[in-house]
Parts: sequence; structure tokens; C-alpha cells
Amino acid sequence: MGQMKNRVLTVINIIALLSLVALFFITKSLPFSSAHEGISSSIFSDIFETLSINIIVWSIIYPLLFLFSIYQIAMSSKGGGEDPIGKVGIWFFVAALAIGFSFIKIEISLLIPLLVLLVSLVILYLRVQQKDASLGYRIGTIFPFSVFLGWISIVSVNEFTLYIYNTFTSYIPFSRGTLTLISLSIVVVINFLAVLIYGDIWFSLVGVWTLVEFYFKLSHHVEGDQEIHRLTLAGI
Repeated sequence: MGQMKNRVLTVINIIALLSLVALFFITKSLPFSSAHEGISSSIFSDIFETLSINIIVWSIIYPLLFLFSIYQIAMSSKGGGEDPIGKVGIWFFVAALAIGFSFIKIEISLLIPLLVLLVSLVILYLRVQQKDASLGYRIGTIFPFSVFLGWISIVSVNEFTLYIYNTFTSYIPFSRGTLTLISLSIVVVINFLAVLIYGDIWFSLVGVWTLVEFYFKLSHHVEGDQEIHRLTLAGI
């Protein structure tokens, strides 16, 4: 019964991934690439939209998800403590659905599927952690979701801080620079915790890469200031 369930989940996950790739080629857009619809923005958001990592990281995530699919096929007939399909469960499919909604232009805020994606990836990330995992499990399961969650956590910080600021702008006396400092601080703390708790270098490298590119872009931005420069450099 357990093997049959794993095989069904494997098929569902593969279909979900292939559907996402098909949607990508049909729409020729990146997931959540237009999630920001705010009337106010921070320096971080302005520059974030132009970072080359926006495109490059998705070209890395998709192959990593295929890597996970290949690994789960190889492990679908096996059980034991390193059962990637059992640990992932339906959450990969939920994450794929959330990404799918970002491609389809429907009358809902893109923050809703982004929140669903973030929650599902956090659950996935926590479920697949295993300290004594084999090299194959680390590469085929932990590594893909570390990079994936590392990126989505940064996207979420940008979009949700902006949403809160735009919704409650009359009650929050934040300047663009202050909002940028808050966004950057949250990114740094999240990545630091990933290293401190799980020793997850791959998760944090996504954050470092983002901050490095942001730092160099910031040097050419007219509203860049020394506090943001220092915090970005300290975060790196």
C-alpha cells in the first residue's frame, strides 16, 4: 500500500512540474514577476525588480525540481527513513498549484498564491530535513527545496512588506529608506537562521547573491544612502 501511494504521488508531482513548464512557455513569464502592484515602494523593491537573479534563479529552480523528480522516481520503490515522496507528500503539488495561479490572470491578489507557496515550501523544507541523510538524499531532495525556499522567502519579504506599507501607509510613518532597511533586515535574519539552525549554506547563498547584486545596483541608485549600504554589506 505504501509503495502504491508513493507511486501515485510521484506521478502527480511529475505531472504538476511538467504543467508548470508548459505554462511558462505558453505565458512566457516568470512566476510572481508582476506581483508588485503597490502605489508606494521602497528602494529595495525598485531595485529588486531589475535584479538579474529574478531570471537566473528560476532557470536554476526548474532543473533542480526535475532533479528532485528523477530522484523520487529512483526512490519510489523504496521505503525507510529516506523516503522523499513520503516526506514531501502532497505539498509539492500544493506548491505547484500556487505557482500555476501566478501564471493565470484571475481576479485575485497574487499575494494569495504567493502566501500558499511560501507556507507549502516552509512545510516541505521542515519535513525533508534529516541530519544523517545520505549524499543522494541531500542532493536530490534537500538541495532543491533549500534553493527554492531561499528565493521565495526573499520574494515574499519584498511583496508582503510592500503590501503592509501600502495598506497601512497612513498609519505607518515609514520613509522609503526605512522600509528598505526593514526589508533587508528581515532577509538577513531569515538567511542567518537557516545557517544557524540547519547549517543550510545553499539557502543562504541565494540571499547573499541577491544582496551582492542589490549592493552594486544600489551604488548607482539616486536614493541610495550610507545606512542601506552598510546594512547590505553587513548582511553579505
